[in-house]
Amino acid sequence: PTGTQSAHGMSSTPGCLRAVPALGAPGESRDALLTGASLHGQTSPFRLTLPLDYTQAAPWPLLLSFHGLGGDHTSSALFEEHGRRAGYIVAAPRGYDDGWGDGWHSWRGFGSVGSPGPAGPTCVGEHWYCYPTCGACTDSCWWTTCDDSVGQVVALLEMLEAALCLDAGRVFGTGESMGGMFLFELAVDPRTSNRIKAYFPTVGSPHNGFNRPPAAAPVTLIGVWGETDTTVPPLA
Repeated sequence: PTGTQSAHGMSSTPGCLRAVPALGAPGESRDALLTGASLHGQTSPFRLTLPLDYTQAAPWPLLLSFHGLGGDHTSSALFEEHGRRAGYIVAAPRGYDDGWGDGWHSWRGFGSVGSPGPAGPTCVGEHWYCYPTCGACTDSCWWTTCDDSVGQVVALLEMLEAALCLDAGRVFGTGESMGGMFLFELAVDPRTSNRIKAYFPTVGSPHNGFNRPPAAAPVTLIGVWGETDTTVPPLA
């Protein structure tokens, strides 16, 4: 994303009518709490970083950054520092953990709770990360919350659009490992597919058999994968 401000092609959000931002402060990273999105009463903190020269005078681009398994909302320091100086907002939410605590924050989708899928089991070996919100898992390949992670992102976007001056035409997503896998779910879900304009997954792809077409085509995507990666192999 870029912080170059031009009247061309910008689509401002309701937060642009505010005299001052309702969240965050220019040049700072601050944590806030997202409530009301979970189907199971869970809450989710997120870290918000505004550019050094942020003002309410014009809409700004937004980067949504999604952590991998074992990470949380504090895992996006590099993007936060770059956005602070390059001129874009960074919002890094924390996935639901179903009460299991640190190390279990996760994102649902991309086949994470769909095994066995069209191509059979989505993992090799026995794992049994069956999260409480899933109830009874079909096999040992289920490994994330069954709460509504896409709904969590929708609620975050609505909260940010009301609090800040965003350019709705320049909302982007990035994620690593599980976070990168989750980007594919955001692209196929009609609630978010037309709200996120481009995706940058790193070592993340949907499970084999769950690579579905986007709900709103065309989609801009650039990804980085490892040909010899055995944890998240580039096969989908």
